[in-house]
Amino acid sequence: MRRRISVVIPSFNHARYVQDAVRSALEQSRTPDEVVVVDDGSTDGSVEILRSLEKRGVKLVVQGNQGAHAALNRGIELSGGDLLFVLNSDDRYDPRRIERFAARFEADSSIQFSGSWIRVIDGTGRSLGVKKGWANMPPWPCPRPDRSFLATSDARWNLLQGNYLATSSNFAFSRELWRSHGPFLPLRFAHDWDFALTAALHSSPHVVEEPLLDYRIHDDNTIRKDPREMELEVLWVLARHLPAFAAEETRGDPGRAREFLERLAESVHTFDRDRLFLEVLALASTGRADPLSPFFRLLEPGNPLRRWLLDGLSS
Repeated sequence: MRRRISVVIPSFNHARYVQDAVRSALEQSRTPDEVVVVDDGSTDGSVEILRSLEKRGVKLVVQGNQGAHAALNRGIELSGGDLLFVLNSDDRYDPRRIERFAARFEADSSIQFSGSWIRVIDGTGRSLGVKKGWANMPPWPCPRPDRSFLATSDARWNLLQGNYLATSSNFAFSRELWRSHGPFLPLRFAHDWDFALTAALHSSPHVVEEPLLDYRIHDDNTIRKDPREMELEVLWVLARHLPAFAAEETRGDPGRAREFLERLAESVHTFDRDRLFLEVLALASTGRADPLSPFFRLLEPGNPLRRWLLDGLSS
């Protein structure tokens, strides 16, 4: 069955790249049914560039700055497709991306969440290499990869080790998955990994083994802004999802359960902050899905426990 396709582009202060991003979505071998852009309070001229693209059918929404997660959520809510693609305003699609993904989703109804290999580029568009899922370019070092999830071909296990999909630009998923397991949470650095882990528990990631996305590395990447905040978010996401993964992977086949547990200790990355991770994990027991729990309230910038944990990352 042919699916209606929406591309959602959250935009923020990428005037240098945003036109290239939007055009890459519009100029696909299979044209999307709509491209929805939500500008999240840009101050660098991005909005003027985007308005010039409205005549090409782009649906533009401009809002005050609320964060990438909020722009993503609003764009998805305003879109009408039953197959959703995300593209950040500093990345760009390969011309065949939508065609390749749509063919797989339409041929196999069990696929609900997918990504691809990615071509890593710099600010000028120069290629820095191809990231082939979890096989190379890990987000952090793994001292003994042969004993970790990296030595397996399990797409779900490897996502727990690190976000090998790298970016929300690499996400394609069904509206059904979004309705059941969205939205993106208010995380500045790890909203993509959190969503991917949530999706993976319910639909194992499908990886297209072609570099169908240009992922841009430049000085203004959000991940470079505040290492302490980034580390705390990684620990928070890991604490949120590890218990659910453990529960899922240790029921049923005893052999699979044993392998999961044997590889787990070599796979989980805590920035050598094991004590801090245990503190966050203990808070997770107060309610990993309850927005009013002490654990979820760690996402509030002024939360005293959050400040205390960040102080711990400074020591």
